Amino acid sequence: MSDQADSETKLLAELGIDPTELKSIKPRWKRTQYRAIVNWLTKYEGLRLENASNLEKAKGRLEAFHHLY
Repeated sequence: MSDQADSETKLLAELGIDPTELKSIKPRWKRTQYRAIVNWLTKYEGLRLENASNLEKAKGRLEAFHHLY
């Protein structure tokens, strides 16, 4: 696992979000928002690429945090 992926996994843990437990989250709107957070932090190319700019990394994290509210 790369350092970047490891830091995103730690961030999910700090937020108290376990990707394996998403299906059990109720209500549905909350589950949808949590799924979006996981997707932004684990699948967004701007966070996964080693040579991504700081702007791309910030965008992925900001999009994820947007779904917390």
